[in-house]
Amino acid sequence: MTLPASFWLSVGVMLWIIVNMLVVTTLAYWKLDRMEKLLDKCSLVMDSKAGWGEGLMGRTRRVSMVAAALSRPLLHPRCSVIDLEQVHQFPKGLKRVVVGIHISILLSCLAIVVVHFSIGSE
Repeated sequence: MTLPASFWLSVGVMLWIIVNMLVVTTLAYWKLDRMEKLLDKCSLVMDSKAGWGEGLMGRTRRVSMVAAALSRPLLHPRCSVIDLEQVHQFPKGLKRVVVGIHISILLSCLAIVVVHFSIGSE
């Protein structure tokens, strides 16, 4: 019995999502405190810290807020929710990891849609 290609595509996407989740969890527990210290003047990040707490959901949500501040620093130019100087001083390697994993999450969501419609067409 051979399995259809859509099955293997689904398995690949699910493994990709699991890897994304593991990387975000790793960032949340081992790098988040450093990232928050580097962005301590960004109210987007600090307000998220006050609102979400120290649990797994709160820490992963705060990693997402850091990614939002790093990937779209000019989104709110009039509001003072992001400090551009701190964003520019953020270490390039860590910035690539944080923004890269969130781009990967976006692409995995797109892949889920593709898998859904490819299975539906069989």
